[in-house]
Amino acid sequence: ESMKRVMIETVREFDDIELNVFVGDLGQGLLLAQHNFYNDHDIIVSRGGTASMLQEQLDLPIVEIEISPLDILRAMRIGGIISNNYAIVGFPNITGNAQVVGQIIDSEIDVFSISGADDVEMALMEISKGSAHAILCDMVAYTTALRFGLNPILIKSGRECIRNAFLRARQLYYTHQELREENRFLRSLIWKHINHTVVFDEDGDIFFSTLGTNNEPIVSYLRSERGREIQGDSCHMIKQISNVRYSIRMTKGYFSQKEYTIY
Repeated sequence: ESMKRVMIETVREFDDIELNVFVGDLGQGLLLAQHNFYNDHDIIVSRGGTASMLQEQLDLPIVEIEISPLDILRAMRIGGIISNNYAIVGFPNITGNAQVVGQIIDSEIDVFSISGADDVEMALMEISKGSAHAILCDMVAYTTALRFGLNPILIKSGRECIRNAFLRARQLYYTHQELREENRFLRSLIWKHINHTVVFDEDGDIFFSTLGTNNEPIVSYLRSERGREIQGDSCHMIKQISNVRYSIRMTKGYFSQKEYTIY
């Protein structure tokens, strides 16, 4: 909730960002994103384990709000005098800077990196056996630690980290926008070309076509020819199909580690 307030205040610096803020952890965040975000949003800004889960489950670009060493030091200050008896528990993108902080204050911090919510209780049980003065953690571990009667301190992302996330989101959006415009321009050139173009993916599905309909006999023929081995960069053939004489040139193309057959 406290990050929501800071995000709303910080986004006022950007007159080209429309921000909607939802509060939720892990599964809650994923459920919100799956039901609400695709039609109305370009980019998701999130943090910690929720950001990691969203990156695995969604196709929308995810920009992560980072946790800086300064954020961890601030959390330590909230816990009282900085001492040598701290443990930190959270996803790797939360705990990653703990060693840097340890070097700054010249002490060891017990780090417990988790990969899912199921790991939290085990990590906290291990911490409770030690002599940790306080537990620094993200929201997932924080709520569990409270149930365990432990002394958790929530690591909050500072305004500067939130602002940097907005800056990266803007840059990502405008870069994608430029690529979309370029893609639209190149497609329009192909459409205006006198010849037709048909591209099949590895599964034989049409990836791109300038034909008026993909039910024409030529499409079935091209699909059946897709597995043909060609010598060199391309091959050329003359084929009569349904009383229409075609001049066909075939090439292979590769994009994102996948092979495409281009006619």
